[in-house]
Amino acid sequence: MEPDFEKLPKNAEFWGAFANNARTVRSWFLAFGIGAPAIFVTNEGAAIALANSGYAHWVVALFLLGVALQVGQGLLSKHTMMYLFVCEGDPDRQAGRLHGLALWLFEAYWLDLVVDLLTCGLFIAATAITAVLLVP
Repeated sequence: MEPDFEKLPKNAEFWGAFANNARTVRSWFLAFGIGAPAIFVTNEGAAIALANSGYAHWVVALFLLGVALQVGQGLLSKHTMMYLFVCEGDPDRQAGRLHGLALWLFEAYWLDLVVDLLTCGLFIAATAITAVLLVP
């Protein structure tokens, strides 16, 4: 399955904008997913309220699962792109199944979208639980 590069925009600005936005969004996800639990734990009132609620483990797990999804997607994307780079100009590797899988992953925009939506959902759930517990 060869990607249809003819359908992609010819202007490199589109790719640059995408790469910049993807980096920014992933950075925000990681910062929020690690920073929010850190703030809850270092704030004595929030830490006590969470600990006494019985939901602290859920809140931390939801945030860390969101972070894990983003890190996993980042690693998958990195290794997919590296493999496609290594295969460039090597017909033997390009004929293999792994190359076909790498091309499929490269074109699977839906996978990035699902991971981002899941991350948002996990973070919203963790934030909502915390807000209900901390806001009088």
